[in-house]
Amino acid sequence: MAHKNEQRQTRLIAEWMMQRYPRGGYTLNARLGPALDGLVESIGLDRALRESAPWRPRVDALAVEPGLVVLVEAEIRQVRNAVGNLLVYRNLVATTPELREHRHKAVEMVLLSPWTNSTIDAMARGSGVRVEIYNPPWIAEYVAELQVYWTKEYQERRAQKLALRALLGVE
Repeated sequence: MAHKNEQRQTRLIAEWMMQRYPRGGYTLNARLGPALDGLVESIGLDRALRESAPWRPRVDALAVEPGLVVLVEAEIRQVRNAVGNLLVYRNLVATTPELREHRHKAVEMVLLSPWTNSTIDAMARGSGVRVEIYNPPWIAEYVAELQVYWTKEYQERRAQKLALRALLGVE
């Protein structure tokens, strides 16, 4: 079962991609990188890619435009991690068999999030990642919850709740 955050991220990327590319032409959860070593020679490329799927990283969305391959990573909570992931994904484009005909194109990296801050902006800028803010109404409440989580009042209430659970032996 997917976590609620994963479901929200899936919805976030799906909605944004539909708005950005209303005619389609993009892939969600696109696998990147080569097949596992030795498999292509022994079982052929198509089967090797299928069998290697669990070990190949996935970018949240990939679009091919004239002269450009666009990699989009959506993140709601741990936004900084997306910058590092995008750098890895960019380096895998050249080794991805499905993108063979697009290897000569420039790669654009996009971090999609409902929020940002100066640290994330600096990391992204320094890494060549474009930050896109997409904050639809349905996610505003969740982002507000995230902001409250670290307040002293919330942490005190949470500590009381956990202490009560332990006292009662409730998981």
